[in-house]
This record gives sequence, structure tokens and C-alpha cells, in this order.
Amino acid sequence: MSAIHPSKRIRQVAALSFSLLLSSVQLAAQDLDEELLLSTGVFGLAAGFDRVVMDHLGPEHPRWTAPGKLDANMRAKVQAFRGSQDRARYQSDLVAYSMLGLGTALVPLDYGQDWKLAAITQLQTMALTLTVTDLIKLVSARQRPYAYYKTGSTASLGENRSFISAHTSMTCAVATSSATLLARHHDLPEGPLLVLTNAPALWIAYLRIRADVHYFSDVVAGAVVGMGIGYLISKHNLDIHGDENMEGDQGLTFSIPIVFPVGLKPKKDDL
Repeated sequence: MSAIHPSKRIRQVAALSFSLLLSSVQLAAQDLDEELLLSTGVFGLAAGFDRVVMDHLGPEHPRWTAPGKLDANMRAKVQAFRGSQDRARYQSDLVAYSMLGLGTALVPLDYGQDWKLAAITQLQTMALTLTVTDLIKLVSARQRPYAYYKTGSTASLGENRSFISAHTSMTCAVATSSATLLARHHDLPEGPLLVLTNAPALWIAYLRIRADVHYFSDVVAGAVVGMGIGYLISKHNLDIHGDENMEGDQGLTFSIPIVFPVGLKPKKDDL
């Protein structure tokens, strides 16, 4: 295994530190309009870094190859089910991108006149989650299961970026921030909403293992990172901006069916 050149390591650290710094710059904004603009820019930079720069920063050789006993056993059980790995990967992409799109669009719409607060929260959540996920991927440099077991080739994924699962971290982050925002907006208990919004992420986690692009520990760690960031950012923004911006308007009426099927009823004052 060849060592990574020091200059390349410095570029990696500098690029990631810059992204992390930008992810916190929006906290210095003077109002929601400025913070929304900064948050949009930060997310764009994080997404560009993930899609363009990551391919050039990733290590040529893995630092972590052989799976542990738990990962190997879980992979064997999941792979025992019939089905195409390519189909599982496609389905995981479809569900994940649908969750991200719905979370970032419907929750701000539900907030009505306070949509900027919800949009800022979702953008910051995605930007920081994506940046932290990429940082962990670069540091761990874990070989993907399909590369280790030689079951296929998916070059576009990057063979040495298995840990952690970005699909899982991103969907859990947006699902958690969505639940926290909706719970505060409609005065609902957070627990049931967290279970409801994160349920599709469990299916995504299974599909990523089924597609042989992640191990069990990859998706578990991704879920922990995503839920943690989503909860912390949404709580922070609600504590800072919530009371001063949420006055009277309770969002659009189409948001009600989202919460009623699980037995959650807003107070009469919210109707």
C-alpha cells in the first residue's frame, strides 16, 4: 500500500476545512434573507465538492479492506435474497432523492410565511451532513463490498468510499430535521414523527447493502451522523429564530394529511 503524498494530504485537509468553515458562516448572517442566500451557496459548494472534487481527493488504495464478523454475516444474509444488485442500487437512488426532494420542498411550504426558516434549516442540514460524510469517507478510505468480494464494478461510486453511507446520512438528516420542524410548527410529539419520517431511510439502508455498495456498519454510522446533525441544526435554528418568526401562520392545509394518518392531532388553535 503506497503512502499518500503529504502535499495531497494538505490539500484534502484544506479543502474540507474550508467547506466546514463555510457551513458555519451562515450563523453570522444579520437576517433570514441573508442567511438563506448564504445557506444556498454553502450547500451548492458542498454538493460541488462531493460531485467534482471528491473523485480527485480519494485515495488510490484502501486503508480498510476486510469486513468484521458482523458486517460479513449481515452481508451474507442480505445477499441471500434474490434480486439484482443494480436494481437495488437504482431503487436506493430513487427513494433517497425522492426523500430529499420532498423534505426540502414540502416542509418549507408547510411553514407558510415562515418558509425561509424551514428552507434555511434544510439547506444547512444537507450541507453540513454532506461535508462531514465526505470527510469521514476520505479519512477512513474503506473498500466497498463489491470491490472486496469482486462481485461487480461500479466505478462511479469510488471503490474506497464505503464508510459511511451518504445515502443513509443524508436521508436521515433531512428526515430528522423535517420531523423536528413539523413537531414544533404543529405542536406535535417529536418521537412518532421521527419514526415516521426516518422509516424510508431503513429501506434505503437495506437496499445499499443489497446493492453490495455498503456494509451494515456503513449504514448504521451514516444514520447516526445524519440524525445527529439534522436534530442539532433544526433545534439550533428553531431556538434562535423560531419564536421571533412563527407568528400566527400555521402553514398550508395540505400538510394536515401528512400527520393525521399516524394518529397525531394538532391542537384546536392550530386548525
